[in-house]
Amino acid sequence: MDSQERCCGMITRALVCCLLMSSALLSQSYHWFDDSGVAKSSTRFQDVPRSVWSHMRCEVPRARVLSGDTIEVSGGHAIRLIGVDAPNDRSVDGPKAIAAAREYLRQLIQNQALTLRFDRRMKSETYETYAYVYAKSKLLNEEMLNSGLARAIRKPGTTRLLTRLENAQSLARAARRGVWSKTGHTPIPRRDTKLPFRGFSLGLYSSERNFDYRPFIREMKAMGARDLMLITPWFMATPDVYSIKPRKGRSTPLPEVARVVRQAREAGFSVTLMPIVLLTKAPDDKWRGNIKPVDHDAWFGGYNEFICQFADLAELSGVDVFCVGSELSSMEHHEAKWREVIGNVKSRYRGQLSYSANWDHLKTIKWWDLMDYVGMTGYHSLTKKKDPSVAEIATAWSRIRDNLVKIGEGIGKPYFFTELGYASLDGINMNPWDYVSPPDLDEKEQADCYRAWISAWGRKGGLFRGAFFYTWWRNNDDSDAREYSVHGKPAEKILRDWMKSAK
Repeated sequence: MDSQERCCGMITRALVCCLLMSSALLSQSYHWFDDSGVAKSSTRFQDVPRSVWSHMRCEVPRARVLSGDTIEVSGGHAIRLIGVDAPNDRSVDGPKAIAAAREYLRQLIQNQALTLRFDRRMKSETYETYAYVYAKSKLLNEEMLNSGLARAIRKPGTTRLLTRLENAQSLARAARRGVWSKTGHTPIPRRDTKLPFRGFSLGLYSSERNFDYRPFIREMKAMGARDLMLITPWFMATPDVYSIKPRKGRSTPLPEVARVVRQAREAGFSVTLMPIVLLTKAPDDKWRGNIKPVDHDAWFGGYNEFICQFADLAELSGVDVFCVGSELSSMEHHEAKWREVIGNVKSRYRGQLSYSANWDHLKTIKWWDLMDYVGMTGYHSLTKKKDPSVAEIATAWSRIRDNLVKIGEGIGKPYFFTELGYASLDGINMNPWDYVSPPDLDEKEQADCYRAWISAWGRKGGLFRGAFFYTWWRNNDDSDAREYSVHGKPAEKILRDWMKSAK
């Protein structure tokens, strides 16, 4: 080896040594106390006992901002700011709000060394690490909320500084900073809870971008409807996952949902918004009512993200009533988790709240006290035969009504049907939720079912508050003949006459 090769080798070894030293200097260091109260530290997270995770602190020499609520530290680890939910590309806030939140967090950090502190839960549902992030003595989670460039969000196991963070949001909201500048101080006008709902649901089901729903809105207004429920789906891939996401071609983007809300309000409708969860892939016997996510905490974390996106939309667009969920029967017994979800919604939306329970689950819900209305679906099996008479169907409805009235009055809240409808199929009265199995068309049975419902419920008083009939959406092709829409069918006149005569 000549002198030139030896020199190159020495330079190479020196560079490698410098890189290793630089890497060591830039790595995180973890600090904690052991069971004896002795201070410990390490540059390896795996050296930290699980029992002290929530009391550990981590020193970070450098971080890169990924978004208004997430940073990246050495090793490519993503850190999510506890309690902070910044605008993202799915939200209704828009690109300027996304950029403003990201830039403000970047200014707060400015290449400073950071200290991370933790709570009882370490990982988000997307495997980011949850942390309280400090730059010197400044808590960046609090700074983001106080700026109004992000909203507060509660997550299971991350509530140590909850009051402090929510107070920061309250100050930003009162001062109309950032995302709160559009909402102002005036709450959404509260709908009179003594006034019955009288209207239709409209599924935002079009796969066409910027689809024009105004013709449907005008048709429903001509029917005498005064209330409109908008239904829009996001998706779980399978019944056991926790992630809930919009699906291209099936989920209407939030800005478009907001546009339809404004169009409905301009037409004189009171608007109820009900986001729902559907399954992309599932066996025939699986639906949102019997999902079994493998990680309940992660599912509720994902559900929080999903429902809060729509709560923000409801606040910004002036929705009168917001449904915090629909027919999630297998998850309803997690009372503490639902109270956390509803707390998140109430911190962002100031209108009235409801939940749409499956018709057989009204008694299982222990958090109705947080709702303004008790919502329920109305797909009850009525008789055991095809083509029953109107009197037979009305008798069946009367028995069901008496039981529901007893439950509803016992809860002590105004209650209504969030969904009630019949496809125009022979035998649909037996299982109104089954729009697949009956082979034959039967518009008369659809009409008879509505006549019977009006006979049993049309003048019911007490705490009963009416219904939304499912649904005014139609495909404008041959499939509409079998569907729930009453447009152009005998049931249309029955509902029009009742709506225009009802108070």
